[in-house]
Amino acid sequence: MGIGEELLQEIKQTPLIVHDESKSEPIGLNSGLDRNHHHLQSNILSGTNWAIITGSTDGIGKVYALELAKQGFDIILISRTKSRLEATKNEIIENYPKIKVEMIVFDFCQDDVKVYNSQLFDKLKKFDIGILVNNVGMAYDYPDILHEVHGGI
Repeated sequence: MGIGEELLQEIKQTPLIVHDESKSEPIGLNSGLDRNHHHLQSNILSGTNWAIITGSTDGIGKVYALELAKQGFDIILISRTKSRLEATKNEIIENYPKIKVEMIVFDFCQDDVKVYNSQLFDKLKKFDIGILVNNVGMAYDYPDILHEVHGGI
């Protein structure tokens, strides 16, 4: 078993949603990577049903998609390969038939902000999104401050 497979097994065994035993609602997320719980305001997840996972058709992104579906979140899968999105969507629906699953085919290598607006952001406006798992497998060729990168945040 390679280090990537070991890491995936560890993540699968680590609770994703952190609960306070005195409350019925989630209080945070556990990344599974560093064992630190990232506490959120207790109401941040209440009333929101949708989780977005980018890079959701393989590896860590797929594990997050399946785990969030297991926890009852409706899922928006974003990836660049339609056939892999469909396979992941079918797997989620097969295991969690009450979960709604949407797919967006999008390649994050686009460098035009107008493309992001028309092909991604406009499609996401109709959803009440509570969780974003930003798992795109890409990096910039040069170091820069995130909000100064073309397109920014």
